[in-house]
Amino acid sequence: MNKIMNNHTFTFKDVLDTPYTKQLLTWRNQEFVRKNMMDDSIISMENHEKYLEKLRTTDEQRVFVAFFDDEPVAVMTFRFNENEGNIESGSYVIHEEDLNKGFGVITGYARFEYIFDKLPNGNIPTTIFDLNKKNINLQKNFGCVLEGTETLIKSDGTEEKAFVYTMTKRQWER
Repeated sequence: MNKIMNNHTFTFKDVLDTPYTKQLLTWRNQEFVRKNMMDDSIISMENHEKYLEKLRTTDEQRVFVAFFDDEPVAVMTFRFNENEGNIESGSYVIHEEDLNKGFGVITGYARFEYIFDKLPNGNIPTTIFDLNKKNINLQKNFGCVLEGTETLIKSDGTEEKAFVYTMTKRQWER
């Protein structure tokens, strides 16, 4: 996946095809990233190695690094749920100073394009914590439909209100 915008190149590469497999752990363990995750605990190197092995040996999940002019700026994850006819996805910016630079919009767009290419008749569910207002607004701007709210219990036992948005290919094409 490559996109060219205003003389800048956005490239998406499978994390396994980059030198950033170990760096992925550091990026994911940053507090500003973890606060928007269901499991917001620190990931150990042992668990990270198991995660990488699963990425290498199954087709259940894919992880891409987004590059802006050859510099890594974001991570996108995809978990395939064939039985449910959907692909769960998520993304995060990897450098806190890059928040509010539009990388979330670009990775959001790329996520939808990728998912609907893989699962044209599928439905994309996205669960977002109430505190992540920017992402909630982004989903609304993309045309996602609010399916409902739920209270989720995070890995530390705290409860967090979350919104569930969905998108179909037909909605995306509009």
